[in-house]
Amino acid sequence: MSIKKRVLSLVLAMAMVIGSAFSVYAATGSPTNPGFVAKTNHDVNTQDHGKKATVSTHVGTTVRAVYKVEAKKGTSTVSLSVARNKKNQKVALTHLGATKIGSHGNEGVKGVFNSTAGRRVKTVDIRTTASKFRIGKQAFYGSNVGLLRVVGKNVSFGKDAFDGTKKKDIDIQICGTKRKASQFTFDKGAFKGLSKKSRILVRSTAMTVAEFNKLKKKLIAAGFKGKIVRGKGSLKK
Repeated sequence: MSIKKRVLSLVLAMAMVIGSAFSVYAATGSPTNPGFVAKTNHDVNTQDHGKKATVSTHVGTTVRAVYKVEAKKGTSTVSLSVARNKKNQKVALTHLGATKIGSHGNEGVKGVFNSTAGRRVKTVDIRTTASKFRIGKQAFYGSNVGLLRVVGKNVSFGKDAFDGTKKKDIDIQICGTKRKASQFTFDKGAFKGLSKKSRILVRSTAMTVAEFNKLKKKLIAAGFKGKIVRGKGSLKK
């Protein structure tokens, strides 16, 4: 085989290898998270929110804490479910706002929605599949969130979670099926900052009457002063 033919064969072989690599890349997507800040282990995530919102999360081994949520103009609802690790793999969220794991850049600052873009968010859905999810101190500081829907498994509300909120008559809905009162924990003072016009609706499909009554006692003991009802649909203003 002549030198020219050998060179041509080598070029063709290399082209096939490169072509195969691009095919694999196209099929599997990027092997790394384009929004991951390795220095602080932060996921600045738009890919799971249709580019309509940015959810910034500190991603640890066991703790994934959302510290900032911002929405584009025209977007008022944000669903909180997952973050992405360095390898762009989905990991379930475990916290909203402050945690007890120390300082990680902006993580833990009060007011997850406390910005011009953050105050565009009016409805928040907690849909994480994590075994536990905690709403931290002053998570809703400075927020305009008027409706919080909770579908997560075991959810705890930390002391002063709503302290400083701009929406003092927030509606909280407990959703899902076969929920137990034991799946919810409310620190005393968790609802500080909310008025008597705030309301909690437990969907009838989520809890039996017996479980609802247990939950109601826990809410009152934690200091919730608003309306607590069990029903099928949304509460009317």
